[in-house]
Order: sequence, then C-alpha cells, then structure tokens
Amino acid sequence: MNRTHRRIGDFDTHFPEGFPLIGSFFKDLPTQYYKLTDARQLGYSFDIKGLLGDMYTTCGSSSSSTGGIESVQEVSHANVTIDHVVEPVVLAENQNVLAFEDAVLTQADSQGLTTDEAYVEVQKMNLLLQENCMPGSVADFTPEFKAEWHITGSSKSFALLQDIKSGTNPVRIEHWQDILFKYYDCRGDVKQVA
Repeated sequence: MNRTHRRIGDFDTHFPEGFPLIGSFFKDLPTQYYKLTDARQLGYSFDIKGLLGDMYTTCGSSSSSTGGIESVQEVSHANVTIDHVVEPVVLAENQNVLAFEDAVLTQADSQGLTTDEAYVEVQKMNLLLQENCMPGSVADFTPEFKAEWHITGSSKSFALLQDIKSGTNPVRIEHWQDILFKYYDCRGDVKQVA
C-alpha cells in the first residue's frame, strides 16, 4: 500500500504530536471541531447569502431580524484582511418572513414580552401556520425512530403544538391570527388544507 493512502484506523498515533514532520504546522489548531469557530483564521472566507447572511450579521447583536447588514468583522492574517462576503436578503419570500418576525417582535415588545419570549411566540405561530395552512401536519417521531435512537419523549415541535392545541401553552401575541393573515393569507387557527 502507498504510504500516503493509509486509513485512519491503521495507526493509533495522535495528531499532531505523533507526526513530527508536519505536526508543527497544526500544533496551534484546536483539536475539537466546535473550537474551529472562525474559518477566516485559517485563510478562508464564505459567501453568505440571504437569510443566512442576515442571521450571520444580526444574530445575538440585534433584537430586530431586519436590523440590516451593518458591518462584518474582519480578520487579519499575514497582512491580508480576510472577510466573509455577505449578500443582503433580496427574495420577496425571505423579506416577508423577516417582516413577519419583526411584526411579532414589535407586538411582543408592546405587550412587555422579552425578546426570548417573543421568539417562542414566533415558533408557536410558525407551528400553527405549518399545521393549519400548509399541506401535511407537524408529526411526532415514529415509534421505530424513537426505538432506534432511544428517545422517550416527543419531538419538541410536536409537543409544543399539542400544548398549544390543549390550551396549556397558547399563543401570547394579541391578534396573532391577524398578523399571520397579513403575511401568509391564512389565520392559522383553523385547518385550511388537508
């Protein structure tokens, strides 16, 4: 077998310590995947478009989902500035989603709800939209899936929908049906499609 084509299971040497010829080039890199949070440190950049770009620029830094793309952090590496290219939301469907979320967040704020509480209400409204306005329904994991993955409860979305339907956890946004209708032409409180 060619030495360059070894399977990982053929040796127990730890990387990079066990590879003196190349290990020094990788010694400062994290050994856990989750610690590789910024690809720009490695000289890479990404083209981030639409809703993902909006999330990249606003997540954790703004209470408004359409806060806009103000600035993106730059990373300097070897005297070269590396930055991700973020393209704004341009599709009408995506702008509608963001406008819907902003309307819910605005209403929630006027009712004294926190941003986190408001996003839970957005999730509830999205579940009702899926359940009552779109084909199909919000389903739980199948018994086979639960058995294979040793899951004892229901999926989060299914459990939340059941709580909404039973009245134990209703939508707290006032006039939520009107907000859904304005953006999706469906009130979400009555099944519209099979």
